[in-house]
Amino acid sequence: MNALDGYAFLAALVAVKTTLLLVAAFALSFLLRKTSASARHVLWALTFAFLLLVPGMAYVSSVQQEVSIPIAVLAPDPGTAPVLSNPTSPRAPRARSEPRTEKQTDAASSTSIPWSWSLLAGSLWAAGTILLVSRLAIGLSSSRRVLAESEPVRDSEWTELLDSARERLGVRQAVSLRRSERVHLPMTIGVLRPAILLPESADDYSTSRRSAVLFHELAHVRRRDCGSQLVSQLAAAAFWWNPLVWIACRHMRLLSERASDDLVLDAGAKPSDYAHDLLDMAKSLHNPQRGLSNPLGGVAMAHRSRFEERLLAILDPRIARTAVSSRFVLAAGLVASPLVLSLALAVPTAAPSTTQAPSARAEEPESAVPAQPAPASQQPETPPAPPAPPAPPAPDEPEEPEESDEPLTAEERAAREVAKAALAEALDDPEASVREQALHALVQIGDSSVAPYLEKALADASPGARAQAAWGLGQMRRVESVESLVAALKDGDEEVRAQAAWALGMIRDPRAVAGLNAAVRDAEKNVRAQAVWALGMIRSREGVDGLVAALSDAGPEVRSQAAWALGMIGDSRAAEALSRALKDADADVRAQAAWALGRIARGGDEGPETPEPNPPDPDPDTHDPLDAAIHPERASARFVKGAAF
Repeated sequence: MNALDGYAFLAALVAVKTTLLLVAAFALSFLLRKTSASARHVLWALTFAFLLLVPGMAYVSSVQQEVSIPIAVLAPDPGTAPVLSNPTSPRAPRARSEPRTEKQTDAASSTSIPWSWSLLAGSLWAAGTILLVSRLAIGLSSSRRVLAESEPVRDSEWTELLDSARERLGVRQAVSLRRSERVHLPMTIGVLRPAILLPESADDYSTSRRSAVLFHELAHVRRRDCGSQLVSQLAAAAFWWNPLVWIACRHMRLLSERASDDLVLDAGAKPSDYAHDLLDMAKSLHNPQRGLSNPLGGVAMAHRSRFEERLLAILDPRIARTAVSSRFVLAAGLVASPLVLSLALAVPTAAPSTTQAPSARAEEPESAVPAQPAPASQQPETPPAPPAPPAPPAPDEPEEPEESDEPLTAEERAAREVAKAALAEALDDPEASVREQALHALVQIGDSSVAPYLEKALADASPGARAQAAWGLGQMRRVESVESLVAALKDGDEEVRAQAAWALGMIRDPRAVAGLNAAVRDAEKNVRAQAVWALGMIRSREGVDGLVAALSDAGPEVRSQAAWALGMIGDSRAAEALSRALKDADADVRAQAAWALGRIARGGDEGPETPEPNPPDPDPDTHDPLDAAIHPERASARFVKGAAF
């Protein structure tokens, strides 16, 4: 997955998570519709705060796997084989059933061009967010400018009412009272240093209206409504494309006003008089004169949004008007945090596959099983065997029946000969994908008579077909093919050279050592690693010099593989080089070198002709000797990822 695809996936993940969070908040708000406006306002304030945390938490979960919560919700990939888990017998690497053909690769690369739909959508998202954040910044600057140009109210009646209202509502924060000709309605501006702005017409208010205005605006100060409105506007800017965000913003603004109205009524205001005052002040919104009537980062007393619903709520005596305390807000946040964090850290993963892709397996000969090098609790992680090449996709073919030990009938033998002849003819097909599929099918037949076709395919024009042929010869362990595979170590394609080295390691013929020693110096790291692994499998002393040189390779995987191979050979000439490898910068290289030195020290250099006897195995599931040596289950795991190491 390239960087563009990674960001597109992250953006889609954030979009889904934020939408789920908003849907859950709307559902909970509906269930709490009988509670007070103050309690529901807390719900939405927390929702908007959590919305702003989701992108950061989603990014952390995608980068740091240890803090993510994997959820198996994606469909399994039918084209990959499941990973072997503690096999009791060594297995050859698997072949993929549905690799990419050349046309599919071209199609995939064409969909990953920089100006893709995902990049366009991301650019639009970012542009909209920048535009709305800029608008919010301009609105905040305008509000602060209006506040700076306003004049302080020095009327003793106003100041006495303000002090009385602050004392009754328990507002300890300093609040300034100012008058401005640029506002039409009483409003509160500021989060850290709040101020109440009054219009010029406020001097004509009656004493009861003045008291109601101050109680209402101080209720906003006590409830930190300017801060919660600012958070909601930032969330709306971040997720502007989601209509649920705008609906939630509008709903929270109404709840903010209703919660402040409830505090005014709880302070003793008469509902009918208070509703009349609000209606009278709302008429000023139709004043054609320009002014600040709906500030960004502030709250106005008589905003027209759903004003009728607000008046009905004021006049309805059955509505709950209980204010919530700061302890309630803290408790609600603590209860909701684990649920929201679980959603933010959730990462969708593929469900485990219940089917197994077709694979070609070959049992290791018992005589080639090396001695168990160390107890399982102390055995370092050893390098894996290289993967098999991809097998071409088979279009909608039925599952193969299980193999039977019964001899073939005459009809079955005839059908097999017909199939071999047809597949051999398909090797001349002009399409490379057809030739690759035919080669894979020939290998699946499991008849050594198809080997000449595979050797001929080592000269095919398609690198994929040549790699498929090398893999098939390795599966068949055909010693007569060693010379052809050694020649393939000089192929112009990296994958062909890597598969040829793997095949030679499977055949284990000492005649391949010279060619593998040369491949240890290949320009491609993957080929070098495969060649080193093959030398370790052959276990010939003639490969020691090449493996010692590989201990200085630039790739830590190659150095680790070389240390393991030297341990498999067990030649005392490698002791000095392995001792130097104990100071390698890579921990795995040092661990493999220590294991190899242990084998040499206990006389593990008898060579492949006289292998050490295989000690009794108390637990075949965890102490399989060859599993401790080459870890085929790791080979399968890394092969599924599409990389050699």
